[in-house]
Amino acid sequence: MLPLLAALVGGSGCVEGNRVPGATGACDTREAPLLGCGPATGGAALASIRDACSKLATCGLVSIENGRRSFEDCVNDFESYPIDALPGILACIGRTDCAGLQNPNERNVSICERFGR
Repeated sequence: MLPLLAALVGGSGCVEGNRVPGATGACDTREAPLLGCGPATGGAALASIRDACSKLATCGLVSIENGRRSFEDCVNDFESYPIDALPGILACIGRTDCAGLQNPNERNVSICERFGR
């Protein structure tokens, strides 16, 4: 019985890499953009979110100075979108011209962001 117990305890310490089965990785959480997770680690980099907000500012959907939706509001919005929807939203913004980003239902949010709400 003792050898069986030792084998079970000794064998349970062997986990592939540093990942624990069933555990959620940091880049698979809403905090991923804040942690700088990039495509290689599974999350969107904060730089990608800032780039998207910069494009939205260029298109008039975000105000750099004293607007209804500030640049910081934009970044905060993106950080609150579901982690599985964020890559699609960022890709949509990257591929869409300013005229196509206008949302007829909400003046300060792009049409692409409807997937995150």
